[in-house]
Amino acid sequence: MPDPIPFDLDSFKAKLQRDRAKAFTLGGRTFHTTVPELLTDEEFASMQAALDGEDLVAQARCMIDDYDGFVAAGGSAMLLVEFVRSLKGDDEGDLGEGGASSGS
Repeated sequence: MPDPIPFDLDSFKAKLQRDRAKAFTLGGRTFHTTVPELLTDEEFASMQAALDGEDLVAQARCMIDDYDGFVAAGGSAMLLVEFVRSLKGDDEGDLGEGGASSGS
């Protein structure tokens, strides 16, 4: 029996990034939300610690590709959290996950 064709996790990761990361602009710059499944183990542990500690700024740092640039462009942790929640269409969504926009 021939060896099964291995599943291409690189393609799977690229698909997750393409389908779940959301791009947005602020101050003329483009930022991207983080896809939690694509975080390193260390980044995921930091995100969990931020969530457990209820530190909104630490949570926001895990939710975006360039938090410091986002703040320099006029953003804040609260603005980012509200943006991510709006993507989920609810007020209690998992931080960092970008689902479909609500149909308001």
